[in-house]
Amino acid sequence: MQQFNRSCLLPRGYRCCKLLRCSVFSFIFLDSAQVLWYVWACLGCRNLNRVYVLLLSSNVNFGVNRLNRTELQQLSQDRLLDAAALIAASRWAGAYYLAGYAIECALKAAVLRHVDRTGIIFEDKKFAEKCWTHDLEVLVRMADLEVTRGNAISANAQLGTNWLITKDWNELFRYRNSTQNQAHSLYNAVSDPTNGVLQWIKLYW
Repeated sequence: MQQFNRSCLLPRGYRCCKLLRCSVFSFIFLDSAQVLWYVWACLGCRNLNRVYVLLLSSNVNFGVNRLNRTELQQLSQDRLLDAAALIAASRWAGAYYLAGYAIECALKAAVLRHVDRTGIIFEDKKFAEKCWTHDLEVLVRMADLEVTRGNAISANAQLGTNWLITKDWNELFRYRNSTQNQAHSLYNAVSDPTNGVLQWIKLYW
């Protein structure tokens, strides 16, 4: 792989956490190993904007996909299709797990829309860091949808029930054996074309 040219960086022992807290929102959905690689490559550079420009202009293939809204929307749809296929094959744990990821991807798309509309990353330096999560309730807050969801639930009891089912999901279910009832309940709560959680998120993604 082509090597990053470190000769243009100033080795002054700049703290890693400073880069992690910067408002370069493109890094939000990279996994921790990829972020650490970037930090290592950029140690010592005092100008964070310069770091960003260097990364974008280096023509290095890092093997990283920075996901945009359209890609996250497609991933959400794909994970739901995967969950349906697994339910058809009676693979309950996998179906439950992927149905939850359909909502995570959808909410992250909504977060990006919120960022595009408000420019909040320039007001809250830790905004991107807070979005490094699988917690669906945190992502609802980061997309600024708490009040909107509350109003929608007040007007639609079934949507509220579906959210109650959905909010119990987390990424640790990859280590658990979900039941048939759990898989069906979550899939139906997510995919209901009228009162489903995904259908509601689509209004704001």
